Amino acid sequence: VYVVWTGSTTAGNSDIFTSRSTDGGLTFSEPENISETTVASFQPQISLEGNNVYVVWTDRDITIGISDIFFARSTDGGLTFSEPENISEDTGAEFGPQISSDGNNVYVVWTNVITGNSDIFFATSTDGGLTFSEPENISQTPGFSGPPQISSEGNNVYVVWTGSTPAGISDIFFATSTD
Repeated sequence: VYVVWTGSTTAGNSDIFTSRSTDGGLTFSEPENISETTVASFQPQISLEGNNVYVVWTDRDITIGISDIFFARSTDGGLTFSEPENISEDTGAEFGPQISSDGNNVYVVWTNVITGNSDIFFATSTDGGLTFSEPENISQTPGFSGPPQISSEGNNVYVVWTGSTPAGISDIFFATSTD
């Protein structure tokens, strides 16, 4: 059993913590801080694939108003985690990450807000989270898009979100990838 959450640190900021249970949830390991940042870390999501544990979250620097999507992985069942990696690398405000995985494929979506417009961005890893593709705008709408949800099975990826036009008309949008 694996859990991930946002917790406060003695430095006064929020970080992402994980813990695991190897006895069906009777006991849990000592919480591990996997973000260890000086900014606000929140909105963690987790995906499991065998002994691989994948975690995404939002880091927000409130002093400059920029947020990014970060990722860390464990290949030893959650005993240790990689250094956090910024997979969004944008100057906008990214938030609301969602994650799915299948085999060595890891898929992440999030909402990106730039100049009052928001879109759904997507990045993928085919090597178990070692590297990620350049983020791709999959909604490309003139109004609001978000928050996204994601699911995957093999090479098939499914993303759904709410989108609205500048006139305020809302619909549910769906995108799929088979490669």
